[in-house]
This record gives sequence, structure tokens and C-alpha cells, in this order.
Amino acid sequence: MRRGRVGHVDPAAENPAHLKVLFDLLDRTRPKGPTKLVPVLHELAETTRQRAMVVVISDLFVDPQLLRSCFEHLRFRKHDLVVFHLLDPVELEFKFQRPVRFLDMEGGSALFADPSEIADRYHLALRNYLHALKQIALETGIDYHRVRIDEGYDQALMKFLVGRTRTGGVR
Repeated sequence: MRRGRVGHVDPAAENPAHLKVLFDLLDRTRPKGPTKLVPVLHELAETTRQRAMVVVISDLFVDPQLLRSCFEHLRFRKHDLVVFHLLDPVELEFKFQRPVRFLDMEGGSALFADPSEIADRYHLALRNYLHALKQIALETGIDYHRVRIDEGYDQALMKFLVGRTRTGGVR
């Protein structure tokens, strides 16, 4: 995605060279600015006429109920939706020892906080958020994968492909 619009649509191909093209695209992709994930997924659902596999690679930093709406829209249009939810170990573990200035990487304001005062609430909010996403994935029938960004993408891709092989390519 770029500037709140669909950035790259790649027609399916069954040859091994196509996989290299996709890996090269992933390697060149750099995060920048807000993604506007919700409107982009709705746009994709409306503009992709043929049934397709839609792969979303994102931190999913969006209200889970808004994501539910997107996932339902894509599934209603008969798309096979695969979501790779990128998570940073720092945000999962939250092991800060002294006051920290937290920066919004998508251009929002900074927040200065003492981790000892917010850690319990943070962990509870994170657990609730991850539980909500998992529940939405189950209820909407999407193929949802949590991926730590300190792991190679090859591991996440291998788990996904092995899972698809076991189910005959279908979720």
C-alpha cells in the first residue's frame, strides 16, 4: 500500500520464478507513514473482480472491529484472505526499566511514560487485542498468522505453506 491506496497487485503465476519476484518485492518494500489499512482493504474487495488470494502483511494497528468489517467484506467477495500480523518483540515483552519516550511511528505524537506505572494495563490491553484478532480470524474464516519481526520471513512462509499443503491449498 502506498498513501492509502492499493500499491501492488500481482497476477497469480505457477512458475518458481514468480516466487522470486514476490520475494524481491517484499525485500524492496519499506514502511512509511500511515497505511489506511481499512479503506484499502475495502477498496481491494470492491475492485478485485476475480476470486483471489489476498495477502495482508501488517502490524494491524487498527481497531479489531474495523478489521472484522474488512475481513467480512473480502470473504463475502469470495477472496481467500491470508493475514501475516507483524509483531515486534519489544511490544510483546514490554521490558522497559526506566521512563521512556514512546514514538508513534506513523506520525502521531510522542508519549513519555514510566513503564512500571503502565506495564500491567499495557499487557492486559495487548492480550485483549490479540485475543480479539484471533477470535475475529476464526469467525471470519481468514488464515491468520502472528509473525515476530525478529524471525525470518522464511519461517512464517514455511509454516503457511506447510499448513496449506496439509489442507490441499484451501483454508
